[in-house]
Amino acid sequence: ADEWVSNEISGSDEDKKVSSSKTVNTVTSIINKQGELVSGDGNTYIDYTVYLNAGDIVKNLTEGAQFKDTLPPELGLVGDVIVKQYDVKGNEKSHTVATVNGQEISYTTPIGQYYYVITYRTIVKDLANIPIGGADIKNEGTTTGGLNGDSTATVTVPNHVLDKKFKEQHISQNS
Repeated sequence: ADEWVSNEISGSDEDKKVSSSKTVNTVTSIINKQGELVSGDGNTYIDYTVYLNAGDIVKNLTEGAQFKDTLPPELGLVGDVIVKQYDVKGNEKSHTVATVNGQEISYTTPIGQYYYVITYRTIVKDLANIPIGGADIKNEGTTTGGLNGDSTATVTVPNHVLDKKFKEQHISQNS
């Protein structure tokens, strides 16, 4: 979810009969969630990255924003959910972990002018149930409080059909 800010700047000089105006549109990204399919060690993973309060303008939050993500049943969390806080110049200010309760991930930002990058890995639990054409796994993150929005990442998980190789065939025929 993005928020657009429009600024109009104008000036004139009556003595010289000159005037000018310019409108600049910038975007504040309230929440932006992305997912990437990763395969390895015989498992299929989805790595998620969530950006909060990032964009051309970083809002000064006077109220903490509550981030929440409930993982769909097809996914299981692997490891910690890492939250990095950055100042407006892109310098990392803190590094912490979000709260996990079953399938629910949550984090509340402090007040101030910062943006956040939240990263975590999930594992696709049961590949045998993925249909032959693959399956889209949708996962939504939401924010309330100081930032209000939602963003959904959709990742297509392919079906991993077993390869079968023909070795030999024995035919017996009764006459």
